[in-house]
Amino acid sequence: MKNVQKMVALMLSVMMTAALFSCSDDEEVMNQPLPTQPEQLTDLLEQYNANIAAFQTLTSGEAEIVDYVAQADGHYKLMLTNQQVADVYARAEESSEIPLLGIDKEGFWNVQLNGVTQVLTDRNGKAVAALAKTGQGTFPPQVALGKEGCWQVSFNGYQWHRLSDRPAPSLEGKTAADFALYQSVVLNEQAQTLTLQPRVAEGTLVLETNNSGAAQAWKNFLMSTEKNVLLDYSYAGYDHGETAPKDGFAWGYRVFNVKERMEKEQISALEAFTRILDENKLIRKSNKSATNANARIVVYFPAGEYILHSGKGKQFPYDIIGGNFIIKGDGANRTRLVMESPNGDTEKTNIPLLTVKHTNSPSNDKNSPLLAQVTENAPKGSFSLTVSSTDKLKRGQWVQLRLRSGSKDLLAKELGPITPGATWSISQAPLPITENSADKLGIKVTEFHQIKHVNGNQVVFYEPLMHEVDVQYNDCLGWEIREYKHYENVGIEGLTFVGKAITPYYHHGEGMDPSIAWKYDQEYRPLALIRMVNSWVRDVNFESVSEAVTFSESANCSAYRIEITGHRGHGAVRAAGSSRIFIGAVSDNSRDGKPNKFGVVGEGQWHGCGVSKPSIGNVVWHSTWGKNASFESHATQPRATLFDCCSGGLMKYHAGGAEDEAPNHLSDLTFWNWNVTGTTDEQHRDFSTNFNWWSNEDKWWKIYPPIVVGTHGLPVTFSQEESQLTYEESTGVKVSPESLYEAQLKKRLGRVPAWLNALKK
Repeated sequence: MKNVQKMVALMLSVMMTAALFSCSDDEEVMNQPLPTQPEQLTDLLEQYNANIAAFQTLTSGEAEIVDYVAQADGHYKLMLTNQQVADVYARAEESSEIPLLGIDKEGFWNVQLNGVTQVLTDRNGKAVAALAKTGQGTFPPQVALGKEGCWQVSFNGYQWHRLSDRPAPSLEGKTAADFALYQSVVLNEQAQTLTLQPRVAEGTLVLETNNSGAAQAWKNFLMSTEKNVLLDYSYAGYDHGETAPKDGFAWGYRVFNVKERMEKEQISALEAFTRILDENKLIRKSNKSATNANARIVVYFPAGEYILHSGKGKQFPYDIIGGNFIIKGDGANRTRLVMESPNGDTEKTNIPLLTVKHTNSPSNDKNSPLLAQVTENAPKGSFSLTVSSTDKLKRGQWVQLRLRSGSKDLLAKELGPITPGATWSISQAPLPITENSADKLGIKVTEFHQIKHVNGNQVVFYEPLMHEVDVQYNDCLGWEIREYKHYENVGIEGLTFVGKAITPYYHHGEGMDPSIAWKYDQEYRPLALIRMVNSWVRDVNFESVSEAVTFSESANCSAYRIEITGHRGHGAVRAAGSSRIFIGAVSDNSRDGKPNKFGVVGEGQWHGCGVSKPSIGNVVWHSTWGKNASFESHATQPRATLFDCCSGGLMKYHAGGAEDEAPNHLSDLTFWNWNVTGTTDEQHRDFSTNFNWWSNEDKWWKIYPPIVVGTHGLPVTFSQEESQLTYEESTGVKVSPESLYEAQLKKRLGRVPAWLNALKK
């Protein structure tokens, strides 16, 4: 039960400032206890005021209905041309407890309260205009409860006028429908009209519905209906998708020319490259503790071919440890970095040619000390959390939000219809991070976030939560905010990495001599970025590589304008244990140099672009993979991945992952406008009909029921068995909007960012 102070706090939340709640009238309210008001009143009033503003806009003709969604019990969600979203309810019976507004035929606001209807007046007793035909300025009213408990109205957001001298009764049990502005709402689908009869004043409002024909899933997201299944992916990518990084030479960094260094000192490309990095404390060669978070250099490879590995062994055995630097060429078709041999002779010694990393894993207690404990629940899509303390949190800080749990109840929610295997790591009891565990067991949720601001015990992120927070699951430390160590602003751009991948490709070297089987998957891996934020790989091509590039334990990085050619290999571009990586405009044109033992020429990397490990919120946009390949979803608990406007094969068993790391993907895997280019794999297996996403009898193919919208291209059908799909719409037909990521960005920013428009050209 709430007291007067609680009521004040509630109204402060509604109106955002204490000044809004002071009644300016001279009348004294009788000395009586205030009725208790429900906690949800804040949200009800916020929604009510938005509906009042929309009602005025529709009545004046200043906006039209773009689209609508029919809800239960005659409730409609309306999307207007001015981006307003209005809730339209019908309620015939009168209400005496709530001030109901309407517009009379003269164009003035009317209010009905306590059984009395009258013209709404301002503080000076003057009638308030709702429509321009009055010849006066128009104002959208805002309704609130004052600190004395009486209803009040404002026309400017800071001056308030009391509507009644009596405190409002308790509104416990009231719903949004009780705040309905209309006594009847009639949809005529044939005539495409919506007729609204206001509860107060005279007149009838007949509106054209102009249904846009957009996908129902998009409408539900746009209008936040109870049927919405989509998350907001618009925060993926560099700078939360809002801008692209500047050209490498535009940062004002010191430029080191590799070719000039080679010629001046008569050394190889590898040696020149190594010396530049060593001199700038980016590798641990001469200084075994070197690191440089703010290197501010460009390592420039002018047009030409540069051999960065030849002969045996790990000729470049160094991790590049630092941030704020760029490795730049003169263009993918002009600068070539070549591996004539693999960087390591055995499976154990083989490493990527270039690994840029922060050395401190977030799964290590010493590297990621506890900053705060989450103390209250929060839904998907929320930006804020209530925590034990914000003393160690500050604006702009990057942190990890994590949960480890062995709860069987939570496991059932995470797996949905999939039966867990006894050996699966997700089914095991996790070890607390304080016990120096390998962090491989139990339910794992990790989201990397940047703090927008802190207030009291509230922390607000720039990005929405992609997994709900439920604090009851505290069997292993519960939901925590921990330190996340990383580097920023690392760019790789304008060059091609060249390898010598074995052809034809066999996954894991299946059927080959066990001593060389590893070579098929990892022999030629040119690039990995680990624990990076706001970094990028762009205008980079990969030729005959085992894998292209992996972003591990990173956040808000981008990889785009990438082509994969030559002999096909194991993997393309992936986000591994990362949050909100944008992978866009990747064209995978690799293929086997000759047919495999089944007589098939494999096309595209075995795993197309995708995700692995506890990744979340990542986007693969307008990218392609081979017709007998498929997307990657490499197990170990990835969640919430959007494949948006992609083209490529629809295959089983190309997702990836060991048996004990199943399932391949958990909740919120979303395919939007997937153009299917192939349904037959490298072994002649056809997956075009009755495609299922999981089977308890199939240990290699287990994907939580996904969301599939607008799948088109070659004809396919998905299994209609119960629990195979979370949501399916328009299979066989491309939907609008074409790109979900683009549409969500436009909704958030009011425009499509220039960098994304440029990628479409």
